Amino acid sequence: GKGDQCHSWFETGVSPLEHNGGQLKMFVKPDKYAHEISLGSGESSIKFENKSKWPMPLYLIHMVWKENVYPKAKVTILSYDSNEVSGARGGVEVQFDKRESIILNPIHPREGMRVWHVSYLSQVGYAQPGRNVVSFECVEKTERPLRITGLAMCGACEEMEVVRI
Repeated sequence: GKGDQCHSWFETGVSPLEHNGGQLKMFVKPDKYAHEISLGSGESSIKFENKSKWPMPLYLIHMVWKENVYPKAKVTILSYDSNEVSGARGGVEVQFDKRESIILNPIHPREGMRVWHVSYLSQVGYAQPGRNVVSFECVEKTERPLRITGLAMCGACEEMEVVRI
């Protein structure tokens, strides 16, 4: 199958990925962590690699609850060509034209579940083979910052969708 690749810092606060902007911090004592982003804090990003040779559906693991708790955010995925470029600047990364953006709305989609404060998996686009960057920019002010607790690439999820049709 197409496999999966998952990264979560929810219970450890430790991430093997490169986080820029925002803050990776504890939000519930003693052991719940998230990459937090707020309106006015600018763009925040997480760099990661899709080790597969094919595009993989990209999911963010984030906290959800009811309205006005967590902010909506513009989420953009950039993919890079990690092959070395010959010439004077050899070894540079070249940005692909692949750029996807969505608005992430961190409210539980099932109204009956909005009484619970839980983590949720949302597909935000596709990660191309090689280096990728997912960036976040909050578009509204809310009670709490956006809280990203992990990311997953799930080729198997895409295969299961095909089987269901």
